[in-house]
Amino acid sequence: RHPRAAAGVGKDDTLAEVRAAGAAASRALRGLADDRIDAVVVLMDGRELTAARAAELGLVGHFEEHLASIRAA
Repeated sequence: RHPRAAAGVGKDDTLAEVRAAGAAASRALRGLADDRIDAVVVLMDGRELTAARAAELGLVGHFEEHLASIRAA
């Protein structure tokens, strides 16, 4: 469903969305106190990670998974 909804979205709108989401994520992470960023979280699959590592995997890692298709587009 998502690819169909985004099919007509242009490069400028896509970049604006990525920048806005990145800024929101940055604000959220900067707002975490040190004890919260170092806290251990349990993921749905049972893995335990610090909040910092979960954010790194979720934000950076997820984006990198899509980078090749983004560049191709």
